[in-house]
Amino acid sequence: IATHRSSRKRPSAVEPPVATRTAKKRPAAHASHLGPGKRDLLSKRPAATEEAPAPPEESMQEGFVPLLVSADGSRYTGELHNGKFHSHGELTLPSGYVCSGTFECGQPSGRCTLYDPFKETLLSGWYTDGKLNSPATKVNARTGRLVFRGRYEHDKPVGMAEVFDEYNGRVIGFVDGNGSLSGDDIVYIFPDGRTALAGTFVDGEFQSGRYGRLRVPLELPPPPPPQPPQVAQLLTAPEAYTEGKTWHPKPLWSQMLLPCEVPMPDEMQNACPYADDFMANSDSTMAILKGVFGEAAMSCAHDGQTRTMVQRLGFEAASECDEVVTSGCLQPLVRDLYEADRVEAKLSTLDDGTDGLFAVTDINAGEFCAWNLIEIPPTEEFRATCGQKAKRGTFQNVEQISFKHPRFGIIKALRAVKAIQQGQEVLLPL
Repeated sequence: IATHRSSRKRPSAVEPPVATRTAKKRPAAHASHLGPGKRDLLSKRPAATEEAPAPPEESMQEGFVPLLVSADGSRYTGELHNGKFHSHGELTLPSGYVCSGTFECGQPSGRCTLYDPFKETLLSGWYTDGKLNSPATKVNARTGRLVFRGRYEHDKPVGMAEVFDEYNGRVIGFVDGNGSLSGDDIVYIFPDGRTALAGTFVDGEFQSGRYGRLRVPLELPPPPPPQPPQVAQLLTAPEAYTEGKTWHPKPLWSQMLLPCEVPMPDEMQNACPYADDFMANSDSTMAILKGVFGEAAMSCAHDGQTRTMVQRLGFEAASECDEVVTSGCLQPLVRDLYEADRVEAKLSTLDDGTDGLFAVTDINAGEFCAWNLIEIPPTEEFRATCGQKAKRGTFQNVEQISFKHPRFGIIKALRAVKAIQQGQEVLLPL
Protein backbone atom coordinates (compact mmCIF):
# COMPACT_ATOMS: atom_id res chain seq x y z
CA ILE A 1 0.00 0.00 0.00
CA ALA A 2 2.83 2.37 0.75
CA THR A 3 4.43 1.61 -2.56
CA HIS A 4 1.14 2.30 -4.40
CA ARG A 5 0.66 5.65 -2.70
CA SER A 6 4.18 6.76 -3.45
CA SER A 7 3.75 5.93 -7.17
CA ARG A 8 1.00 8.51 -7.55
CA LYS A 9 2.09 11.76 -9.13
CA ARG A 10 1.45 14.66 -6.84
CA PRO A 11 0.62 18.09 -8.21
CA SER A 12 3.65 20.24 -8.59
CA ALA A 13 3.81 23.52 -6.85
CA VAL A 14 4.81 25.13 -10.13
CA GLU A 15 2.33 23.34 -12.43
CA PRO A 16 -1.29 23.85 -11.37
CA PRO A 17 -3.76 20.97 -11.49
CA VAL A 18 -5.46 20.27 -14.86
CA ALA A 19 -8.80 21.37 -13.55
CA THR A 20 -7.28 24.67 -12.51
CA ARG A 21 -5.65 25.21 -15.91
CA THR A 22 -8.79 24.50 -17.99
CA ALA A 23 -10.98 26.56 -15.79
CA LYS A 24 -8.86 29.62 -16.36
CA LYS A 25 -10.40 31.70 -19.21
CA ARG A 26 -9.22 34.64 -21.17
CA PRO A 27 -10.98 37.85 -20.32
CA ALA A 28 -13.81 38.62 -22.72
CA ALA A 29 -13.05 41.19 -25.31
CA HIS A 30 -15.19 44.27 -24.91
CA ALA A 31 -15.85 46.84 -27.56
CA SER A 32 -14.27 49.51 -25.31
CA HIS A 33 -10.95 47.68 -25.51
CA LEU A 34 -10.80 47.70 -29.35
CA GLY A 35 -10.16 50.28 -31.98
CA PRO A 36 -12.93 51.42 -34.29
CA GLY A 37 -12.00 48.99 -37.10
CA LYS A 38 -11.86 45.91 -34.92
CA ARG A 39 -15.09 46.91 -33.16
CA ASP A 40 -16.99 46.82 -36.51
CA LEU A 41 -15.43 43.53 -37.53
CA LEU A 42 -16.41 41.87 -34.27
CA SER A 43 -19.96 43.04 -34.48
CA LYS A 44 -20.32 41.34 -37.94
CA ARG A 45 -18.58 38.09 -36.99
CA PRO A 46 -21.11 35.31 -36.31
CA ALA A 47 -21.04 33.34 -33.11
CA ALA A 48 -19.26 29.99 -33.14
CA THR A 49 -22.56 28.09 -32.82
CA GLU A 50 -24.33 30.04 -35.66
CA GLU A 51 -24.36 29.03 -39.38
CA ALA A 52 -22.78 31.19 -42.03
CA PRO A 53 -25.23 33.60 -43.67
CA ALA A 54 -27.11 32.05 -46.69
CA PRO A 55 -26.64 33.53 -50.17
CA PRO A 56 -29.32 35.94 -51.33
CA GLU A 57 -32.54 34.24 -52.43
CA GLU A 58 -33.76 34.29 -56.04
CA SER A 59 -36.51 36.66 -55.02
CA MET A 60 -33.83 39.31 -54.53
CA GLN A 61 -32.25 38.87 -57.99
CA GLU A 62 -32.84 41.62 -60.53
CA GLY A 63 -31.71 42.50 -64.03
CA PHE A 64 -29.96 40.41 -66.64
CA VAL A 65 -28.46 37.04 -65.71
CA PRO A 66 -26.18 35.19 -68.16
CA LEU A 67 -27.17 31.79 -66.77
CA LEU A 68 -29.53 30.67 -63.99
CA VAL A 69 -29.77 26.94 -63.29
CA SER A 70 -32.80 25.72 -61.30
CA ALA A 71 -32.94 22.70 -59.02
CA ASP A 72 -34.72 20.65 -61.71
CA GLY A 73 -31.98 21.36 -64.25
CA SER A 74 -33.78 24.09 -66.20
CA ARG A 75 -31.53 26.84 -67.54
CA TYR A 76 -32.55 30.45 -68.07
CA THR A 77 -30.77 33.35 -69.70
CA GLY A 78 -32.38 36.77 -69.69
CA GLU A 79 -34.01 39.37 -67.46
CA LEU A 80 -35.26 38.80 -63.92
CA HIS A 81 -37.65 40.81 -61.77
CA ASN A 82 -38.20 39.84 -58.14
CA GLY A 83 -36.38 36.61 -58.92
CA LYS A 84 -38.82 35.60 -61.70
CA PHE A 85 -38.38 35.47 -65.47
CA HIS A 86 -39.39 38.83 -66.84
CA SER A 87 -39.12 40.62 -70.19
CA HIS A 88 -36.87 39.01 -72.80
CA GLY A 89 -35.32 35.65 -72.03
CA GLU A 90 -34.77 32.05 -73.01
CA LEU A 91 -35.72 29.01 -70.92
CA THR A 92 -34.29 25.55 -71.65
CA LEU A 93 -36.05 22.64 -69.96
CA PRO A 94 -34.29 19.40 -68.98
CA SER A 95 -36.22 17.61 -71.75
CA GLY A 96 -34.55 19.83 -74.36
CA TYR A 97 -37.52 22.09 -75.16
CA VAL A 98 -36.56 25.75 -75.48
CA CYS A 99 -38.93 28.70 -75.00
CA SER A 100 -37.53 31.97 -76.29
CA GLY A 101 -39.37 35.27 -76.14
CA THR A 102 -40.96 37.47 -73.51
CA PHE A 103 -41.87 36.46 -69.97
CA GLU A 104 -43.95 37.96 -67.18
CA CYS A 105 -44.01 36.79 -63.57
CA GLY A 106 -42.07 33.67 -64.47
CA GLN A 107 -44.33 32.54 -67.35
CA PRO A 108 -44.24 33.04 -71.14
CA SER A 109 -46.25 36.13 -71.99
CA GLY A 110 -46.41 37.80 -75.38
CA ARG A 111 -44.61 36.67 -78.51
CA CYS A 112 -42.65 33.43 -77.92
CA THR A 113 -41.17 30.62 -79.97
CA LEU A 114 -41.05 27.03 -78.69
CA TYR A 115 -38.38 24.68 -80.02
CA ASP A 116 -39.27 20.96 -80.08
CA PRO A 117 -36.01 18.96 -79.99
CA PHE A 118 -37.69 15.71 -81.03
CA LYS A 119 -39.47 16.99 -84.14
CA GLU A 120 -36.98 19.85 -84.69
CA THR A 121 -39.75 22.41 -85.17
CA LEU A 122 -40.32 25.99 -84.07
CA LEU A 123 -43.85 26.92 -82.92
CA SER A 124 -44.43 30.67 -82.84
CA GLY A 125 -47.37 32.59 -81.39
CA TRP A 126 -48.64 34.78 -78.52
CA TYR A 127 -48.80 33.49 -74.96
CA THR A 128 -51.03 34.59 -72.08
CA ASP A 129 -50.63 33.22 -68.55
CA GLY A 130 -48.07 30.71 -69.79
CA LYS A 131 -50.40 29.23 -72.45
CA LEU A 132 -50.41 29.63 -76.24
CA ASN A 133 -53.62 31.50 -77.14
CA SER A 134 -53.39 32.91 -80.66
CA PRO A 135 -52.97 32.10 -84.33
CA ALA A 136 -49.72 30.17 -84.59
CA THR A 137 -47.31 28.82 -87.17
CA LYS A 138 -44.86 25.95 -86.97
CA VAL A 139 -41.80 25.64 -89.20
CA ASN A 140 -39.02 23.11 -89.60
CA ALA A 141 -36.06 24.34 -87.56
CA ARG A 142 -33.47 23.19 -90.11
CA THR A 143 -35.09 24.40 -93.33
CA GLY A 144 -37.70 26.98 -92.31
CA ARG A 145 -40.37 25.06 -94.27
CA LEU A 146 -43.94 25.70 -93.07
CA VAL A 147 -45.32 22.67 -91.18
CA PHE A 148 -48.48 23.92 -89.44
CA ARG A 149 -50.75 26.93 -89.58
CA GLY A 150 -53.76 27.31 -87.31
CA ARG A 151 -55.03 28.59 -83.99
CA TYR A 152 -54.26 27.55 -80.41
CA GLU A 153 -56.22 27.91 -77.20
CA HIS A 154 -54.63 26.82 -73.91
CA ASP A 155 -51.76 25.11 -75.76
CA LYS A 156 -54.12 23.02 -77.94
CA PRO A 157 -55.04 23.46 -81.64
CA VAL A 158 -58.66 24.52 -82.15
CA GLY A 159 -60.83 25.37 -85.13
CA MET A 160 -59.47 25.19 -88.66
CA ALA A 161 -55.90 24.06 -89.19
CA GLU A 162 -53.52 23.26 -92.03
CA VAL A 163 -50.74 20.67 -91.85
CA PHE A 164 -48.18 20.83 -94.67
CA ASP A 165 -45.97 18.04 -95.96
CA GLU A 166 -42.50 18.42 -97.47
CA TYR A 167 -43.94 18.43 -101.01
CA ASN A 168 -46.22 21.48 -100.44
CA GLY A 169 -49.30 19.31 -100.11
CA ARG A 170 -51.55 19.97 -97.14
CA VAL A 171 -54.33 18.51 -95.01
CA ILE A 172 -56.92 21.08 -94.05
CA GLY A 173 -59.96 20.82 -91.81
CA PHE A 174 -61.34 21.39 -88.31
CA VAL A 175 -59.49 19.69 -85.47
CA ASP A 176 -61.33 17.45 -83.04
CA GLY A 177 -61.38 17.64 -79.25
CA ASN A 178 -57.90 16.09 -79.09
CA GLY A 179 -56.43 18.71 -81.41
CA SER A 180 -55.96 16.29 -84.34
CA LEU A 181 -57.31 16.38 -87.88
CA SER A 182 -59.75 13.48 -87.59
CA GLY A 183 -63.26 13.29 -89.00
CA ASP A 184 -65.38 12.98 -92.13
CA ASP A 185 -65.00 16.55 -93.40
CA ILE A 186 -61.27 16.90 -94.06
CA VAL A 187 -59.49 17.59 -97.34
CA TYR A 188 -56.02 16.72 -98.65
CA ILE A 189 -54.87 19.21 -101.28
CA PHE A 190 -52.13 18.14 -103.68
CA PRO A 191 -49.03 20.30 -104.28
CA ASP A 192 -50.77 22.14 -107.14
CA GLY A 193 -53.19 23.73 -104.63
CA ARG A 194 -56.23 22.63 -106.68
CA THR A 195 -56.55 18.83 -106.94
CA ALA A 196 -57.94 17.30 -103.75
CA LEU A 197 -59.09 14.20 -101.91
CA ALA A 198 -61.99 14.88 -99.52
CA GLY A 199 -63.41 12.46 -97.00
CA THR A 200 -62.50 10.62 -93.81
CA PHE A 201 -59.15 11.18 -92.08
CA VAL A 202 -57.71 9.87 -88.81
CA ASP A 203 -55.00 11.99 -87.20
CA GLY A 204 -54.26 13.63 -90.55
CA GLU A 205 -54.06 10.34 -92.48
CA PHE A 206 -56.46 9.73 -95.39
CA GLN A 207 -58.83 6.77 -94.97
CA SER A 208 -61.46 7.05 -97.71
CA GLY A 209 -63.10 9.68 -99.90
CA ARG A 210 -63.40 11.10 -103.40
CA TYR A 211 -61.25 13.01 -105.82
CA GLY A 212 -62.20 16.56 -106.76
CA ARG A 213 -60.95 20.02 -107.58
CA LEU A 214 -61.22 23.40 -105.90
CA ARG A 215 -62.96 26.11 -107.87
CA VAL A 216 -60.20 28.55 -107.00
CA PRO A 217 -56.72 27.13 -106.25
CA LEU A 218 -55.27 27.88 -102.85
CA GLU A 219 -52.10 29.89 -102.61
CA LEU A 220 -48.97 27.82 -102.23
CA PRO A 221 -47.28 28.03 -98.82
CA PRO A 222 -44.61 30.72 -98.61
CA PRO A 223 -41.09 29.56 -99.50
CA PRO A 224 -38.76 29.00 -96.56
CA PRO A 225 -36.45 31.90 -95.69
CA PRO A 226 -32.69 31.56 -96.13
CA GLN A 227 -31.28 29.26 -93.48
CA PRO A 228 -28.81 30.93 -91.12
CA PRO A 229 -25.63 28.86 -90.97
CA GLN A 230 -25.71 29.02 -87.17
CA VAL A 231 -28.83 26.82 -87.04
CA ALA A 232 -26.86 23.68 -87.83
CA GLN A 233 -24.36 24.67 -85.14
CA LEU A 234 -27.20 25.21 -82.66
CA LEU A 235 -28.78 21.83 -83.35
CA THR A 236 -25.51 19.93 -82.90
CA ALA A 237 -23.63 22.05 -80.34
CA PRO A 238 -23.03 20.59 -76.88
CA GLU A 239 -24.27 22.37 -73.80
CA ALA A 240 -20.84 24.01 -73.39
CA TYR A 241 -17.37 23.54 -74.75
CA THR A 242 -13.89 24.85 -74.09
CA GLU A 243 -11.44 26.35 -76.49
CA GLY A 244 -8.06 26.76 -74.88
CA LYS A 245 -8.86 28.22 -71.48
CA THR A 246 -12.03 30.00 -72.61
CA TRP A 247 -15.46 28.56 -71.74
CA HIS A 248 -18.15 28.96 -74.40
CA PRO A 249 -21.81 28.33 -73.53
CA LYS A 250 -24.21 26.83 -76.05
CA PRO A 251 -25.58 29.44 -78.51
CA LEU A 252 -29.02 30.87 -77.78
CA TRP A 253 -32.06 30.23 -79.93
CA SER A 254 -33.04 33.85 -79.49
CA GLN A 255 -29.89 34.90 -81.33
CA MET A 256 -30.63 32.95 -84.50
CA LEU A 257 -34.32 32.04 -84.73
CA LEU A 258 -35.68 31.55 -88.21
CA PRO A 259 -38.45 33.99 -89.19
CA CYS A 260 -41.86 32.50 -88.37
CA GLU A 261 -44.05 35.25 -89.81
CA VAL A 262 -46.44 33.46 -92.16
CA PRO A 263 -49.62 34.95 -93.67
CA MET A 264 -52.68 33.65 -91.83
CA PRO A 265 -56.05 33.02 -93.52
CA ASP A 266 -58.87 35.14 -92.13
CA GLU A 267 -60.72 32.16 -90.66
CA MET A 268 -57.79 31.32 -88.43
CA GLN A 269 -57.56 34.92 -87.33
CA ASN A 270 -61.18 35.86 -86.71
CA ALA A 271 -63.27 32.70 -87.24
CA CYS A 272 -64.85 34.25 -90.33
CA PRO A 273 -65.74 32.17 -93.44
CA TYR A 274 -62.64 30.86 -95.18
CA ALA A 275 -63.99 31.31 -98.70
CA ASP A 276 -67.50 32.73 -98.93
CA ASP A 277 -67.44 32.77 -102.73
CA PHE A 278 -66.37 29.15 -103.08
CA MET A 279 -69.65 27.49 -102.14
CA ALA A 280 -70.23 24.14 -103.87
CA ASN A 281 -73.95 24.55 -104.54
CA SER A 282 -74.62 22.61 -107.76
CA ASP A 283 -77.16 19.79 -107.38
CA SER A 284 -74.83 17.15 -108.87
CA THR A 285 -71.92 18.05 -106.61
CA MET A 286 -74.10 18.18 -103.50
CA ALA A 287 -75.62 14.79 -104.34
CA ILE A 288 -72.18 13.19 -104.64
CA LEU A 289 -70.91 14.81 -101.46
CA LYS A 290 -73.95 13.68 -99.48
CA GLY A 291 -73.00 10.13 -100.38
CA VAL A 292 -69.56 10.71 -98.86
CA PHE A 293 -70.29 12.85 -95.81
CA GLY A 294 -73.96 12.12 -95.07
CA GLU A 295 -77.06 14.30 -95.13
CA ALA A 296 -76.44 15.95 -91.76
CA ALA A 297 -72.91 17.00 -92.63
CA MET A 298 -74.10 18.64 -95.84
CA SER A 299 -76.67 20.84 -94.09
CA CYS A 300 -77.52 24.21 -95.58
CA ALA A 301 -74.95 26.93 -95.06
CA HIS A 302 -76.90 29.96 -96.21
CA ASP A 303 -78.79 30.53 -92.96
CA GLY A 304 -75.83 30.97 -90.62
CA GLN A 305 -75.37 27.29 -89.84
CA THR A 306 -71.93 25.72 -89.84
CA ARG A 307 -70.71 24.80 -93.29
CA THR A 308 -68.57 21.82 -94.16
CA MET A 309 -64.95 22.18 -95.14
CA VAL A 310 -65.66 21.03 -98.71
CA GLN A 311 -68.17 23.86 -99.02
CA ARG A 312 -65.81 26.42 -97.59
CA LEU A 313 -63.05 25.38 -99.98
CA GLY A 314 -65.27 25.16 -103.05
CA PHE A 315 -64.58 21.45 -103.56
CA GLU A 316 -66.22 19.95 -106.63
CA ALA A 317 -66.20 16.16 -107.01
CA ALA A 318 -64.59 14.98 -110.26
CA SER A 319 -67.01 13.24 -112.61
CA GLU A 320 -64.17 11.23 -114.22
CA CYS A 321 -63.18 9.83 -110.79
CA ASP A 322 -66.57 9.36 -109.16
CA GLU A 323 -65.74 6.27 -107.11
CA VAL A 324 -64.86 6.28 -103.44
CA VAL A 325 -61.19 5.41 -102.99
CA THR A 326 -59.72 3.85 -99.87
CA SER A 327 -56.23 4.14 -98.46
CA GLY A 328 -54.31 0.86 -98.73
CA CYS A 329 -56.68 -0.52 -101.35
CA LEU A 330 -55.12 -0.28 -104.82
CA GLN A 331 -58.37 -0.19 -106.86
CA PRO A 332 -56.55 -0.62 -110.21
CA LEU A 333 -59.35 0.78 -112.35
CA VAL A 334 -59.70 4.12 -110.51
CA ARG A 335 -57.32 6.62 -112.08
CA ASP A 336 -55.49 9.13 -109.90
CA LEU A 337 -56.95 12.53 -110.76
CA TYR A 338 -53.77 14.53 -110.20
CA GLU A 339 -51.80 12.36 -112.63
CA ALA A 340 -54.65 12.18 -115.18
CA ASP A 341 -54.61 15.99 -115.51
CA ARG A 342 -50.94 15.91 -116.55
CA VAL A 343 -49.85 12.79 -118.41
CA GLU A 344 -51.13 9.92 -120.53
CA ALA A 345 -49.68 6.68 -121.90
CA LYS A 346 -49.33 6.06 -125.63
CA LEU A 347 -46.85 4.61 -128.14
CA SER A 348 -43.33 5.78 -127.33
CA THR A 349 -41.20 7.76 -129.79
CA LEU A 350 -38.19 5.56 -128.96
CA ASP A 351 -39.30 2.97 -131.58
CA ASP A 352 -39.37 0.02 -129.21
CA GLY A 353 -43.03 -0.77 -129.87
CA THR A 354 -44.22 -0.14 -126.31
CA ASP A 355 -46.08 2.66 -124.59
CA GLY A 356 -44.33 5.69 -123.15
CA LEU A 357 -45.47 8.64 -121.04
CA PHE A 358 -46.52 11.98 -122.57
CA ALA A 359 -47.57 15.35 -121.18
CA VAL A 360 -51.18 16.34 -121.85
CA THR A 361 -50.52 19.89 -120.65
CA ASP A 362 -47.53 22.15 -120.07
CA ILE A 363 -45.62 21.06 -116.97
CA ASN A 364 -43.43 23.50 -115.05
CA ALA A 365 -39.97 22.70 -113.72
CA GLY A 366 -40.21 21.30 -110.21
CA GLU A 367 -43.80 20.10 -110.69
CA PHE A 368 -44.86 16.54 -109.88
CA CYS A 369 -46.43 14.94 -112.94
CA ALA A 370 -46.83 11.17 -112.41
CA TRP A 371 -46.72 8.34 -109.86
CA ASN A 372 -44.75 5.14 -110.27
CA LEU A 373 -46.08 2.11 -108.42
CA ILE A 374 -43.20 -0.33 -108.52
CA GLU A 375 -45.31 -3.34 -107.50
CA ILE A 376 -48.15 -3.50 -110.03
CA PRO A 377 -50.71 -6.32 -110.07
CA PRO A 378 -50.52 -8.60 -113.13
CA THR A 379 -53.50 -7.23 -114.99
CA GLU A 380 -53.76 -5.43 -118.31
CA GLU A 381 -56.60 -3.26 -116.97
CA PHE A 382 -54.45 -1.46 -114.42
CA ARG A 383 -55.17 2.28 -114.80
CA ALA A 384 -54.61 3.70 -111.29
CA THR A 385 -51.27 5.24 -112.36
CA CYS A 386 -49.14 5.26 -115.49
CA GLY A 387 -45.86 6.75 -114.26
CA GLN A 388 -44.33 3.29 -114.54
CA LYS A 389 -44.52 3.60 -118.34
CA ALA A 390 -41.98 6.43 -118.48
CA LYS A 391 -38.97 5.48 -120.62
CA ARG A 392 -35.32 6.26 -120.06
CA GLY A 393 -33.67 8.40 -122.69
CA THR A 394 -30.82 10.76 -123.51
CA PHE A 395 -32.91 13.91 -123.11
CA GLN A 396 -33.98 13.56 -119.51
CA ASN A 397 -36.72 15.92 -118.31
CA VAL A 398 -37.89 14.25 -115.07
CA GLU A 399 -36.35 12.75 -111.95
CA GLN A 400 -37.74 10.07 -109.65
CA ILE A 401 -38.03 10.77 -105.91
CA SER A 402 -39.87 9.35 -102.93
CA PHE A 403 -43.36 10.75 -102.29
CA LYS A 404 -46.01 10.08 -99.64
CA HIS A 405 -49.30 9.81 -101.51
CA PRO A 406 -52.47 9.97 -99.37
CA ARG A 407 -54.02 7.06 -101.27
CA PHE A 408 -51.03 4.88 -102.26
CA GLY A 409 -48.64 5.58 -99.38
CA ILE A 410 -44.88 5.86 -100.01
CA ILE A 411 -44.27 5.61 -103.77
CA LYS A 412 -41.93 6.94 -106.44
CA ALA A 413 -42.94 10.26 -107.99
CA LEU A 414 -41.81 11.79 -111.27
CA ARG A 415 -40.87 15.45 -110.91
CA ALA A 416 -39.94 17.69 -113.83
CA VAL A 417 -36.34 18.96 -113.83
CA LYS A 418 -37.13 21.32 -116.72
CA ALA A 419 -40.23 22.67 -118.40
CA ILE A 420 -42.10 20.02 -120.43
CA GLN A 421 -44.35 21.13 -123.26
CA GLN A 422 -47.72 19.59 -124.07
CA GLY A 423 -47.28 16.48 -126.21
CA GLN A 424 -43.61 15.99 -125.27
CA GLU A 425 -42.53 12.54 -124.04
CA VAL A 426 -41.55 12.26 -120.40
CA LEU A 427 -38.08 10.68 -120.05
CA LEU A 428 -36.08 9.49 -117.06
CA PRO A 429 -32.24 9.57 -117.12
CA LEU A 430 -30.36 6.63 -118.62
